[in-house]
Amino acid sequence: MAVKLSYGFVGTSRMYTVGGRDFLMTVVSRRARKRPGTRYLTRGADFHGEVANFAETEQIVWDPKQLEQFTSFRIIRGSIPIFWRQSNGIAKPEPELDLNTFSSRVAFTSHFKRLASKYGEVLAISLVNLHGSESRLAIAFEDHMSLDAGLCEPPPRLIAFDFHAKTKDGRYEQGLEELKEILGEDLRRQQVFSKAAGTRQV
Repeated sequence: MAVKLSYGFVGTSRMYTVGGRDFLMTVVSRRARKRPGTRYLTRGADFHGEVANFAETEQIVWDPKQLEQFTSFRIIRGSIPIFWRQSNGIAKPEPELDLNTFSSRVAFTSHFKRLASKYGEVLAISLVNLHGSESRLAIAFEDHMSLDAGLCEPPPRLIAFDFHAKTKDGRYEQGLEELKEILGEDLRRQQVFSKAAGTRQV
């Protein structure tokens, strides 16, 4: 007998009371099996465009007294979809590009075409450092977007946000607020899935 398994995490917690009602929030995170590996040892994409440590996370907000009413929002994350590695044996190895931009283009395009076919419009948010050793990844990501985003339908977009620089010196909350402001219009446009009794809205 074959048993279907999901590799990831499921958790539920109670939210603050809203208008006298209690809500629950469930987080379901599903990790892909096609390019698994530990941090530093598995990075980037393979020749099919499968990326390291790819995960889909869904947030579901629901009322335990009215199970037919809930909202859902999904995000995905994964390694930058080019050929790179970070495994030269030191405590915090620098990222290294394995192949040139031309060699990575098929994998990059395959990755985003797969995402577009499943999720529709994709907004890629890069949180890598824009300075230092990680800058080579940031530049390569932007180069690929410029060259190949138009080959996908709908074409993905990239927002580069130097997370470490924006949140250093105790500015974590300020950095998050800045990122939320940058993403505000996209979040409003993409919206969430919402289901009430007898209705559904995306």
